Amino acid sequence: MMRRIQIVILRGFTLLELLVVLAIAGLLLTVVPPMISAVLPGTELKTAARELALSLRQARLDAISHGTIVDVKFAGNPARYAIGDSPFELLPDETELRIRHLGDAELLVESYRLRFSPDGSSSGTSLLLSRDKYHYALSVGWLMGRVTVNSEVSSDF
Repeated sequence: MMRRIQIVILRGFTLLELLVVLAIAGLLLTVVPPMISAVLPGTELKTAARELALSLRQARLDAISHGTIVDVKFAGNPARYAIGDSPFELLPDETELRIRHLGDAELLVESYRLRFSPDGSSSGTSLLLSRDKYHYALSVGWLMGRVTVNSEVSSDF
């Protein structure tokens, strides 16, 4: 019986092919980071708006579950907030925080307090987080304390 021996020829990459791949990778490394950093401020603000909404919902839940009043304090320059006696949480750098309390005129925040009652209601307010061309509005209903986030901000905020 005759055995067949197969010869396998292994092929690699040529030096030219490797140089082309490295050139393309280098080009991508120079083009992509500026594109990512251009989107970053909007992403940071969106994350901050969602985290703030989550914190406000948690404050309402704490007021209901513990049967006590829970205050959320806001302060500006730098924009920050604190729930109850906890330390202040900073909003992203250069974020502008504006508040409108139930039909009052809009104001830049120096200090403001939002209150959640044990029945789930709140003192109600509208918040606007702004940074560059990005805006997120948070609304806290006074009757049910419902917190909503909206990226479509009307010009009459």
